Amino acid sequence: PVITDTKLIVLGKDISEGNHPHFFKTKNYVELPFAAILNELADTEITWISDTKASVIIDGVSYTLNIDNQCTFVKDGTQENIFTPSPYVGDAPYYKVVDGELIIDNTTLSGLINYLGHVMVVDYDAKTVTIV
Repeated sequence: PVITDTKLIVLGKDISEGNHPHFFKTKNYVELPFAAILNELADTEITWISDTKASVIIDGVSYTLNIDNQCTFVKDGTQENIFTPSPYVGDAPYYKVVDGELIIDNTTLSGLINYLGHVMVVDYDAKTVTIV
């Protein structure tokens, strides 16, 4: 079951309106809006090259987002996936595109959040995701 009445706070700003995170407490993950969060954290430009691949520029640095059969986020010129792989064997990242926005699970996204120098805190009791 999806938990509603949720909050998404990025750098002290409540961006919940239109970006409500969807909590799945039994499966222990939260669906989050990729672009909405990045736009609050940095100067971000996302250009979809195909249905499964996007060029992402964050503060002037180029990355490639690929959501083909795995969900990867790689700095151009490197091979390291910045997204956090799931700690559970056989547990794939959760992602989908809804109205042009990539919706992604908090575990996968947390690697990029940390890479950008921020921390994500998920409070399932308060139904709040906070990025500082």
